[in-house]
Amino acid sequence: MRKRLILLLVLVALAGLIVSGCVPSKTVIVYKAPPPPRYEKPAVCPGPVYVWIVGHWVWKPRPGKYVWVSGHWAKRSPGKVWVSGHWKKYRGGWVWITGQWR
Repeated sequence: MRKRLILLLVLVALAGLIVSGCVPSKTVIVYKAPPPPRYEKPAVCPGPVYVWIVGHWVWKPRPGKYVWVSGHWAKRSPGKVWVSGHWKKYRGGWVWITGQWR
């Protein structure tokens, strides 16, 4: 009986470890909606292999507000397109989905 209980506890602990690996550990839910995006006129493009990455709001826990990060030019990854990051409504709050090359 005792061996079964210990085995059951070990299995539950392992299942918890496996399931916890499925949730992004650095996901931060912000309960205050982000401000609307700002319009920025891109600076002069430095060359044909560059793409404009639009600016976005980031959440700063201290001082507890959104801060604007200006857009910038980035070298294009061959054969890929830039998908901009965005704020997504999630469980009563907001989560930042990072931009990436696809």
